[in-house]
Amino acid sequence: ETKLVLTEAAGAVGEKMKNKHFQLDINTKSMIGWVAQNQKARIARDVQDDPIYYRDPLLGETRSETALPLIARGKLLGVLDVQSRDLNAFPEEDVANLQIMANQLAVNVDNARLFSQTEAYLAETQSLLNLNTALTSTMDVGEIYRRASRTFSQQLNGNQTLILNWDQETDVASSQIMHIN
Repeated sequence: ETKLVLTEAAGAVGEKMKNKHFQLDINTKSMIGWVAQNQKARIARDVQDDPIYYRDPLLGETRSETALPLIARGKLLGVLDVQSRDLNAFPEEDVANLQIMANQLAVNVDNARLFSQTEAYLAETQSLLNLNTALTSTMDVGEIYRRASRTFSQQLNGNQTLILNWDQETDVASSQIMHIN
């Protein structure tokens, strides 16, 4: 069961729906679900005449609606849904332009996600490099434990780090170092 989750919204009603954590099963009879499944734009000039219009009590004034897929790199990222109190608010000839704008939005959202992932990978790689540098620059076992403890504590924002050593033959774990910030 795939859910479409409202993550951003405009206007007072949109904020109410966002605060209620509005979500819709992709299989729900709705324009948003249809667009997500078919990855094509859909317009309802008069929602009263549209057989798949989803009636939400908070959106009782809606008379027309358009929904556009947000696709980047061949993957559906979401659906842009616009509703109007006016009949025929979204002319068919505007769909191509609206879809171009939706595609640009999707590319920007995808780029922001990729950038965030890249930053996280970079931070992780930097942490590993820092740990490796700290541990390989000494041959003193006690100093390796101290540096590891200090590095893990810093990287994980911990206020206390304990490293235990386990002796398999005696099945005993012993404390080697405890770092407290």
